Amino acid sequence: MSHTPTNTALLAALEQCGDPRQRLRLRNRLVEANLGLVHHVATGQQGKGSLGHGDLVSVGCIGLIKAIDSFDPGRGLQLSSYAVPFIRGAMQHEERDRNQPLKTPRRLRELQQRVWSLQNRRASQGLPPLGQRDLCATLGCSAQQLLEAAAVQQALRLRSLDAPLGSAEADGGAT
Repeated sequence: MSHTPTNTALLAALEQCGDPRQRLRLRNRLVEANLGLVHHVATGQQGKGSLGHGDLVSVGCIGLIKAIDSFDPGRGLQLSSYAVPFIRGAMQHEERDRNQPLKTPRRLRELQQRVWSLQNRRASQGLPPLGQRDLCATLGCSAQQLLEAAAVQQALRLRSLDAPLGSAEADGGAT
């Protein structure tokens, strides 16, 4: 697993270092020191999907790097405790991305999720839903990106072959 004294020393050195090359070396040493943690999480995730141990470790290392880059030692957490959700999340994202019925850009799926969350939050506060222009301004995206995200969401919605095509009255119940 992780080596807390090594992590503590490397994190302290990383926090004080201003040279980008040296910071990269220190971050790489932190990744190497915590590879056991990535392997441990990968072992727990193995069998929950189609990814093998090696693929899980590769993706988990990306999650570990993100955790190291965003870690704040002043918050009183151990790096290993902070990193596990990042590592597991990276593995789960990769598994989900590989098992999509349609290959769609993650950025568009995430944009649609942000739209859904924002509109639900507004509804729970008793506010009306935002229009397209306001959504774009709030989420920092273009109208085209918003339309693409909605189209991706619609394409990913699975329906039965026996489901009505439209309203039963208008189509005469066509399936």
